[in-house]
Amino acid sequence: MRTYEDLTGICAADRAAVELEEHLGDPGDTSRPSAFAHAVESDDREEMPWQVMEELRAWGFPRFLVPAAYGGRLYSFQEVFSLCRSIARRDLRPAVSFGTTLLGANPVWLWGDDRQRRWLADRLLAGDLGSFAMSERDHGSDLGGCQVTAERAGDDYLLDGEKWPVGNATRGAFCTLYAKTGPRRFSLLLVEKRRLPPDRFRNSAGVPTVGLRGHDLSGISFAGCPVPADALLGTEGAGIQQTLKTLQITRTLIAALSLGSLDTALRLAYAHARGRRLYGASILELPVIRDILVRAYLDLIIGECVSIPAARAITEAPERLGLWSAIVKYFVPVTVERAIAELNTVLSARGYLRDSLPARTFQKLHRDQAIASIFEGTTHVNLSSIAADLLVAPTGPSGDAALLPALFARHRSSTPWAPDGRRLHLTNGGFDEIGASWPEAIAGLSSWEPVRRLDAARAEMFARLATVDRRAYGSLSAHAAARVHCVLHAAACLVQTWRHNSGGAFADEEWLVACLERLTQHLDPSRQLSSGPVATVERRLAAQVDAAEMFSLTPIPLPEGRRDLPV
Repeated sequence: MRTYEDLTGICAADRAAVELEEHLGDPGDTSRPSAFAHAVESDDREEMPWQVMEELRAWGFPRFLVPAAYGGRLYSFQEVFSLCRSIARRDLRPAVSFGTTLLGANPVWLWGDDRQRRWLADRLLAGDLGSFAMSERDHGSDLGGCQVTAERAGDDYLLDGEKWPVGNATRGAFCTLYAKTGPRRFSLLLVEKRRLPPDRFRNSAGVPTVGLRGHDLSGISFAGCPVPADALLGTEGAGIQQTLKTLQITRTLIAALSLGSLDTALRLAYAHARGRRLYGASILELPVIRDILVRAYLDLIIGECVSIPAARAITEAPERLGLWSAIVKYFVPVTVERAIAELNTVLSARGYLRDSLPARTFQKLHRDQAIASIFEGTTHVNLSSIAADLLVAPTGPSGDAALLPALFARHRSSTPWAPDGRRLHLTNGGFDEIGASWPEAIAGLSSWEPVRRLDAARAEMFARLATVDRRAYGSLSAHAAARVHCVLHAAACLVQTWRHNSGGAFADEEWLVACLERLTQHLDPSRQLSSGPVATVERRLAAQVDAAEMFSLTPIPLPEGRRDLPV
């Protein structure tokens, strides 16, 4: 077992994840509940991995769903991000189940009164699950089309209608309900299911799904079902704004699920490539295979650099989450989906056969992670949100450049979370400190030593990335402009991550050059990566595999005995 002294080189936000990794143990060890073997077996049976859920409760993970003021450990969302990434690399289902619970809890933390918050804290610390009942069968997530009603009747609201599909709808002890409380008025109510008259509500059967098999995705319907009027969260009629603001937080954390999935997918593909011999040598020697593995590693590092400042912004700059959370929710899951699909070609026929545990593990995570780009705002919803924000001109002085160190310095302690819904805004109001940092960051690009070492063709890639800015958006469709902006946002995040961290992987400029080159491929897939930075990245990838570290710029040591599984 690692001691505190062993963690002194790990940033504070990752230390809990190191402890969780030790608690869950080697996923290749079948004596552990969180082993890959048990995950694929429960997936085949379409059952939730309840033993893993109990392992997480025993370790104390529910404490990270409750703010410190109410007895929990939720004060750093970078820390929660790191924990969710560790859970997801083993099995996405527990991470989704607890993440759905946090989604249902956040409106209470943001707008609930002290009584509501204390009640919820007691339930979560006891290990209960919960949900956010928003979607409807005929209206999806169209908030204005909501047909479930909450009609005031004396000291109660009477609920009528059905919410479907809803994560944790059946197994959850509570739900935050989005309901119509008058003509064009929508509100949020905290519903304690155990207090509902059993003849006035029912849960519908779970919905069969391609991935996340066994996860509770079901429905809940009401028929004149009373709930106390004091179940109302905040102000009646504020439901649309409350819902949109709530999603900004969990959209940011969804990226952790994608990165955890890609970590395992890349590890399995790398192990297969190293062990698979064709034409008298390991296929790892084939340039096309190495290129796929390196691109996936770079995409993972880019996704990390985009996600962590957004997770820190939940406490450091919640006013900016309207734009930044939408960028993370679009860019990271879509990038990971593409990377895993390419890694599947490394496995080739082995990725199609179900005769080995590694292949079945890869197939399961490939299916499971596809949900990341769908729930809590689809790809198109987030692109539309980004495009709308790009049209907004700032209405006052420029943003605060001093914010950047608080967002990007990973070893710097985050401001503890003090939930306050008033600090979340529906748009950025035209302000974007991260995006605004990009022109200055690339102004001297041509004289930057790592770029000067590249040949003319490689340097031209950087020039292309440097000259695409908001002035060029006018010639693009709204969604195309949003996609380009996401690439530039990612480039700015890479440079600021490099600038505000030192030592370890951060000290080597080659990773930054390689990641920026990789982003030019997002704009133009015909571009090629240059050999020098790629060779450095290949060595780093191999070193992290051999050292049993999570793929990251601030790597988390994986449990003793962790070994890659040959496919």
